[in-house]
Amino acid sequence: FGLLLTYVWGHLAAAIPLSGVSYQWTSRLIGPRYGFMSGWTQVVAWYLGTAAIAISAGTVFGSIIFVHVTPLKIELVATGAVVVSSLANIVSVRVAAIVNNIGTTIELVLTVGLGIALAIGLFFFHAHQPMSFLFSAKPVNGGTVNFGAISGAFLLPAFVILGWDAAADLGEESHDSRRTTPRAMTRAVFIGGVITFLAYIVLALAIPGSPGQFFNRPGNPLLNVIGYHFGKPIAYLVEFGVGWAFLSAIIANIAAASRIAFGLARDNMLPRLFAYVEPRTKTPIYTIILAGVVGIGFNYLSAGIASKALSLVAVAGYGVYALIAFGVIVAGIRGKIPIPEPGYRNLGRWMMPGAVIGFGWCLLVILLLVLPKSGHAGAVYFLIAEVVGGLWLVFGLVPKIRRGPAGPRD
Repeated sequence: FGLLLTYVWGHLAAAIPLSGVSYQWTSRLIGPRYGFMSGWTQVVAWYLGTAAIAISAGTVFGSIIFVHVTPLKIELVATGAVVVSSLANIVSVRVAAIVNNIGTTIELVLTVGLGIALAIGLFFFHAHQPMSFLFSAKPVNGGTVNFGAISGAFLLPAFVILGWDAAADLGEESHDSRRTTPRAMTRAVFIGGVITFLAYIVLALAIPGSPGQFFNRPGNPLLNVIGYHFGKPIAYLVEFGVGWAFLSAIIANIAAASRIAFGLARDNMLPRLFAYVEPRTKTPIYTIILAGVVGIGFNYLSAGIASKALSLVAVAGYGVYALIAFGVIVAGIRGKIPIPEPGYRNLGRWMMPGAVIGFGWCLLVILLLVLPKSGHAGAVYFLIAEVVGGLWLVFGLVPKIRRGPAGPRD
């Protein structure tokens, strides 16, 4: 379903290759008011996504840096990561791109290399799980399989297949974006999905001894598996690669988040200050600073607990996807789906069925996120964010949209 959405998004990216994605697309599909709420939801998702990735990094590396890990220490690690990533984006697009490209390469090489090594090692390891472990529905720590466990397992791919639209967020800054953006989104979902699926199988089978006891050990489970089978030096190498991957992910997230806010501000949907581009570095410096401030602030509000941040980001992320898919459906009913120029991705008559199926998939993911008790906090935070955006729309933007100063420029 994620792959299907990339084809729908690819059609839109080929027809409307502008920074702002959800705002730009849905403003033209339905109207500027709906477009603003789509853009606002994406701003929430991406800006808070900075905190979610940083907190995840703090959770992984807090136990490595500190002897005794506390929420405050996790927050400190996350804050440091956000500051460094913000500075990289402020310095120049080129510096951020270099760091991100190195991180992506390291991550890909480590993931594929370790996956192959573990797959071969399964024939020689003295301690690993049988193939039947992959089909076991019994919780490793005992207990029963409930709705929360089922939804959690079902949503694992949903967390992986999230954020691929960043390629479209940066569309204006890429070469031949009408062609490269659709390909980038589809490849990200396909390659990421395949590699993650295979990596999950190999890592699950490589768990030594009792899975219940293994997951009760201190430290990160992935690094524990690597250290057990290949020794500490290789585990340290993987730690370095994972650290760089986290850094590049935060840098990419801040870059995409800042471009979304820039697209809104450029059309006076947010304060005009955020449309300023620093002449020397060619970067929207104030939206980058805002991304860093929001990321650090939400980091502390969530008390360094990754689950809180991830829950809100996932709800907002799939909320954005649902809003865009619904916009396509409405535009299709009105006969106003934009058509890309010849030679670019064009779904034609498959655009509407793809949007309908994608919309249903997004609603299912959101329900599975918010119905379990663990997702209630994310649902509440998301509703609060939407109310804030709605109030800004009603009291700050509607008059401007009516008069003309605010809204998309065709």
